Amino acid sequence: MTSRLRGWGLPIGAVVVVLLLGMGAYLLGAGRYPVPVGGGPGGVPSSPAVAPGPMVPSPDPLLAATAWLRGYRTQVWTDPQPWSWTTRVLPVVTGDLAGDYRTVQTAAGGAEWADYVARRCATDVSALGAVIPAEAPRSATEVYVQVTGDAVTHCAIGAPPGGGTEHLAATVELVRGAGGLWRVTSRLY
Repeated sequence: MTSRLRGWGLPIGAVVVVLLLGMGAYLLGAGRYPVPVGGGPGGVPSSPAVAPGPMVPSPDPLLAATAWLRGYRTQVWTDPQPWSWTTRVLPVVTGDLAGDYRTVQTAAGGAEWADYVARRCATDVSALGAVIPAEAPRSATEVYVQVTGDAVTHCAIGAPPGGGTEHLAATVELVRGAGGLWRVTSRLY
């Protein structure tokens, strides 16, 4: 005899399996940005995307560099301004670079931003990687990191600009600050 969920006629075992599968999917990454909610053709998101919060500095310079790249290139149509990425990267950059990024906030978004919002696009960085080249100058408080990733854009309306995927590569200088945390101080390339 099978127990049934009162009123729904569902076996309790089926309900437990569905709940476990949902929790497993969330823990394996479906709960991270971006998640195509409702999905349209080709997995294109059909409902609002949610931007990640501020990036987090790290005691590992490679992780700090990848956090910078993700924050630097992540953009979501629900962002209040086209330069909202600057706020996301502030925790992983030094004061001087933060000042440079704040000057970006006075620039207009241009026609591209209006189109990006109208088409409900979201861009996230995937396939992140970072390396400290053997020939790069390095000290206990300064290091150069080459960081790579793919900026992947999905739009709910129409095809994403430029085909949707852009390979990213940058060389950044990081400095170790308070608490042993690394922050990007400049982008060299």
